[in-house]
Amino acid sequence: MSSSDLTDVMRAITRSTTAICAWIFAVPLIRFINNRTKWSSIIFMLAGMIIAANITFFGLVEDNFNIMNQVFCSLNGVRIWFPFLVYFLCRKSGAKRLIAYYAFPAAVAVSEFFIDNPFISVMTSLSVSQFWNLGLMQIASVTGVVGVSFVVTLFASVANYIWEEGIRRDTVMNAVGYGIAVVVITGIGMTTVEKITTSDKTVKVATDVENINLLLEDKSILARMTARTTRKCFMQTWKSRKQKEATAIHQLLRLTA
Repeated sequence: MSSSDLTDVMRAITRSTTAICAWIFAVPLIRFINNRTKWSSIIFMLAGMIIAANITFFGLVEDNFNIMNQVFCSLNGVRIWFPFLVYFLCRKSGAKRLIAYYAFPAAVAVSEFFIDNPFISVMTSLSVSQFWNLGLMQIASVTGVVGVSFVVTLFASVANYIWEEGIRRDTVMNAVGYGIAVVVITGIGMTTVEKITTSDKTVKVATDVENINLLLEDKSILARMTARTTRKCFMQTWKSRKQKEATAIHQLLRLTA
């Protein structure tokens, strides 16, 4: 196996692992709140979120240490902590458990709705981890990326609802309903993707480049891509014209027969 093949395998593993973690990371955190509904617990979680955000997101900003980087990362940590605060307040106030469980993904959606600002990075959205799942990502065309994050984080609520209440009729029906919704959303999305990718009316206007700097530095790559695309378009046009000429000759022969 070549080094490039090994790199591709490692990237695929990392991408799938990140996507799976986005679905399950909140499960133990919500369970932690359920077992310890105290202000000290939620404050402890805030500190942990800020530390984790500083470690995780530091690579997304400048490499050099400065106060603005830490403020940026800390604000992202507070944003990620906010849905857990909402859930904590719901449980603390004595709200119905099912309402609290659905309030959590709703708070995630609200926090990500305001994510596009100078202090919060869009790249910290949970929906970014699901880019590989084209079927699920199609819901973003209707709800925006907040819809993707809502569906993903709702899994933690459904799992904890069963964990806390046990396997009963209402918990099972809630889980089955969620599963059906995910399957339907993903299925409709994949059908949409299939229609787009198989339609003869679409034109390829972009291509993936592993390193955009390489494209900018080596103009020959762009030249080969342009030449290949031009050649393909010419051949398609030539074939279409030949088919039209053959059809016209056939009709002429039928008229003169």
